Amino acid sequence: LYANLHPGVPVGDVKGQGARGVGLYRSEYLWLNREMEPTEEEQFAAYKEAAQFAATLGPKSSIAIRTLDIGGDKLVRGISSKEANPFLGNRSIRYLLSNPDVFRKQLRAILRASVFGKVGIMYPMVSCVEELREAAAILADVKRVLDADGIAYDREVLVGAMIEVPSAAINADAFAKYVNFFSIGTYDL
Repeated sequence: LYANLHPGVPVGDVKGQGARGVGLYRSEYLWLNREMEPTEEEQFAAYKEAAQFAATLGPKSSIAIRTLDIGGDKLVRGISSKEANPFLGNRSIRYLLSNPDVFRKQLRAILRASVFGKVGIMYPMVSCVEELREAAAILADVKRVLDADGIAYDREVLVGAMIEVPSAAINADAFAKYVNFFSIGTYDL
């Protein structure tokens, strides 16, 4: 049993309820109800705290941090724009790929936090292999910069994708070549 968590909500007795890790950490809550994007340091502090908490759930515990999942029913002031269909528009992985500075900052913060617990990075609303390839290239570049700067991170960090659109479900076998795990997003799917 893995818990679903997000910043700002008390974790309560997650361990007492049998959770052995955090299957979904909703990072977008760092952006909601704010006027400005959270800094890398603010993100790092939140992810570090979450990774440390997940580590208390057991020796094999882990946490999957979902990258920014905005759009649809989660609109962010200053980022989200009015669209005919915000559920299929410029959201989640599409938003991050079209805003690489935001994506890089988030990936840096997640990777830096990965030294405090077993962390996975999970991409939301992936609809095609090209999105996974582009995300992998950005992640590889972020790792190169961290290496050059001598900043520690878990080199074995796992990468996953949420299966929450029909094209992802149909092409899961092709997606599996680019990720270590899947999470089924039944709400959107």
